[in-house]
Amino acid sequence: VKSAVRLSPVSSLLKEKNAKAIIKEWADTVKSAFAQSMSKFKSLKLPLESEVWNKSEEKIRQTLENEDVVVVPDKATGVLSVAGLVDDVSRLENPLSEILKITELRVQREKSSKTQDIKVLPSIYHILSQDGIQNKLLQEYPELKVSYDKQTMALKVTGFVDEIFGASNMINQAMLALRRQNLELGTHLFDMLRDENQEEITDNLLTAYAINAALEISPQRLQLVAVADEDLVAAEDHLKQHLISKEVVVEDSEVLKLPEWQQLVSRLEKANSKSGGRIQINTTHQQVIVSGHKDSVISVSDELDEFLTENAHTEEVVAVRANVIIEYLKSQASWLEIFEGNVCVSLSYAKEAIIVSGPRAAVQSSRVIMEGIVNSVDLDSLKVEKPGVKKFFRSKESMYVSLIKNETDCLVKLVDVVGEEQDGFAFVQVHTPVYQIQTADGVEIAVFKADMCTYPVDAVVSPSNEDLKHSGGLAGAL
Repeated sequence: VKSAVRLSPVSSLLKEKNAKAIIKEWADTVKSAFAQSMSKFKSLKLPLESEVWNKSEEKIRQTLENEDVVVVPDKATGVLSVAGLVDDVSRLENPLSEILKITELRVQREKSSKTQDIKVLPSIYHILSQDGIQNKLLQEYPELKVSYDKQTMALKVTGFVDEIFGASNMINQAMLALRRQNLELGTHLFDMLRDENQEEITDNLLTAYAINAALEISPQRLQLVAVADEDLVAAEDHLKQHLISKEVVVEDSEVLKLPEWQQLVSRLEKANSKSGGRIQINTTHQQVIVSGHKDSVISVSDELDEFLTENAHTEEVVAVRANVIIEYLKSQASWLEIFEGNVCVSLSYAKEAIIVSGPRAAVQSSRVIMEGIVNSVDLDSLKVEKPGVKKFFRSKESMYVSLIKNETDCLVKLVDVVGEEQDGFAFVQVHTPVYQIQTADGVEIAVFKADMCTYPVDAVVSPSNEDLKHSGGLAGAL
């Protein structure tokens, strides 16, 4: 439908002197003047789809915001009209056409585009991203939309079918080109890592340290994955520095059966259960292996070693000047009460010795108490020379002993030989072997952890050198 303009003369024209002449030429004059005026303006008609206008309207209005033109979108006819001065409309024709063209292509892309999920583990995607996979894809396919969904662990690619196909090939080739290397960390570390989430362990042990590599964990092996060989080397060196196994020697395997030991192990494993900092404690008959992050392993091993050392069964001997002192102490209920509350420690008696046995920490503190008790007992002797006195005393010994005990709280005992009085007392430590075996010939071989210079043995064989000169080392100390 063409637009039309009706032009009519005003009534005042009849009052003019030469009205007839003016009226006769009026139509041609007005048409010529109107045509000349309209020649200064221009109307531009651009094809327009409703969906394209909806998506481009804001952009078009921004472009024409300061322009003296009129825009009329006609959705019914699918035409966008722009009217204004010739220079203005001519200048705006290309920008407006470009906006509509780009929008139309975008609408067509949205209608025709497909989305495909390409499965890529987060750690592998991180490696590929560091290597610029997204830039490579967009250089090849500028209109392609690429995003990564951690929930589904998939790379979402949106575009035309041929673009998706090409992008998938690029991503698969990039993953196939990744370099792999087996990681050897030892049995205990492998057992610990095998139970870890490989994405979390990669993030905590490699990505967090800006190392562009990933750890792949399978039941059979550990592998490092990276784009370049130097990244594999950096990852291996880093993991071997930060992941260690440490052995804690078990002096007394009975300690491992204590409920307190089980509680300690459980508490330490729970306290160090965070991915990347988790530790694992493996226990055998004579050995405890702590595996995990270096800092955690060292602190946990120290705590376990302290517990094993303090609770290992040991015996310490407090030497007594004479057996009569032991008998006296046995008769005194007051000093025994000191040890009754300590159920960990037991006492036994030998010739001129009291043996304190139990966990090392308790034994050491109990030995100090026992030394003080023994030192508090005074010992004196009276030599009997007159004939018949010993026989007479023995005949009424129980009466005299009881009487003196009641009146003086002292114990009297008749002995054949009285040992020499010493200024102090001797201390002997009885050690438990770390390892012990008996050969087929009946020879017993035992390994002890102790100071050789203080160990109670009958003889020490120390072949220092071929000249038998005890000049240094253990021989010199002996």
